Amino acid sequence: MKSRNVSPDKSRGLKIYFLLPVFLLWLPVVYVYNNGEEMRYTARPTPSIRQLQAPVMTNVSTDFNSTCKPRNRLVFIKTHKTASTSLKSIIQIYGYSRNLSFIINSENEGNGHMRSREIKLSQLLPPVSVPKRMYTKYKNNYDISTIHLVYNRTKLDYLMKKNTKYISILRNPVQQFESAFTYFGYAVKTEGNTTAEKISNWLDNPDKKAKFINNNQMYDLGMNPGYFRNKTKVDSYITKLSKEFDLVLITEYFDESLLLLRKLMCWSWDEILYIKHNERTERGELTLSIQNRIRRWNSADVKVYNYFNRTLWRKIAKYGPDFETDLQYFRQHLERLVAQCVVDTVTYAKAQGASSVIKYQVSKNTTSDCNFVAHPGLFTKLRERQNSHIIEKNSKKSRVNKTHLIPVKNHKKDRMVDMKETVDKLAKQNALEKNADFRKVVKKLVKRVIKPH
Repeated sequence: MKSRNVSPDKSRGLKIYFLLPVFLLWLPVVYVYNNGEEMRYTARPTPSIRQLQAPVMTNVSTDFNSTCKPRNRLVFIKTHKTASTSLKSIIQIYGYSRNLSFIINSENEGNGHMRSREIKLSQLLPPVSVPKRMYTKYKNNYDISTIHLVYNRTKLDYLMKKNTKYISILRNPVQQFESAFTYFGYAVKTEGNTTAEKISNWLDNPDKKAKFINNNQMYDLGMNPGYFRNKTKVDSYITKLSKEFDLVLITEYFDESLLLLRKLMCWSWDEILYIKHNERTERGELTLSIQNRIRRWNSADVKVYNYFNRTLWRKIAKYGPDFETDLQYFRQHLERLVAQCVVDTVTYAKAQGASSVIKYQVSKNTTSDCNFVAHPGLFTKLRERQNSHIIEKNSKKSRVNKTHLIPVKNHKKDRMVDMKETVDKLAKQNALEKNADFRKVVKKLVKRVIKPH
């Protein structure tokens, strides 16, 4: 039998024919190099919600609840314009359903966020079951934090219960800057016909003291703004963050990040479900030149984002062989949630900027779970619950029993003194007669009240 010779051209054609399917399999995964840093982007399928059937998968990893105990203690450092509201809602639903204590700024009735870098005890709503202003009982008594505050590990460790996990979320600095530039009103104040023109004009003469658009992710993570341009200081601070945070989620891989959060906290599938909040209807198109200028301006943010983006993928690699199956299952679960809960979307303008965002309209014939997930957070309910506890505590007993709520300085030990006991002691010493005016005694004691710093 004669051997059949194949020409070189035909041989190359056969190789391409066999290699083409392999290339197509790898097509959804794209690697982009930004300033020498590797960032991985994965294309996502977007099936029609209404056509999607209930997920039936046999290889999905089981709930961790069967092998570990769910963790209830979590600090989420909420960064600006990073999909942090969606993540906040997930955590708030979990904590509210379990009657956990949240860090809330009582002086900010709108959303409970901190308005400065400082965290003062006098600003905080007390933990559940703790009277107001009994500050020593605030120590190590909070379960969860989801508000905007500047990261300060020492102060947070003072407030949070032992063995608390720390997480945050970061977004590609170019998109984060553009979103903040629009949302916080800089686009309205800057001349230009398009978002790109306005950003370019602003970057021609940037304000280093501008809030929310000068390496704001590193600012939220606690770095001193005076060191943003110091590469050595930035690298050192990122190393510090890597040791102190248990997980940093990445906005561009939100679903992948949530699988890692679920594993970290030993939560069930239902406890990481979400519907997007504050999603914008339109975004400005930026040229490559403007993107590079934004990266240079936010160089500290670029470094910390690239570092934790790589860290995320290393954690995913350690997740195990079930990751892709779990991710597919979770996304199908999300699609079912939207199909079940959402009947329409409404756009509305935010007060600070010109951009509009999407608000979801929940079906009236649905479960209470849909109302929790579809609405942006539970701050009002959380605040009312912790406030109502204070009122109940203050109104339960008589005036004498109320006095123990006032903090008094003891010079031997830095602790609270029960004023009722002090009043009884004075009475025994004939300092308080039978029919004496109680207010005189209280007036003397008030002079010894510690005013919170």
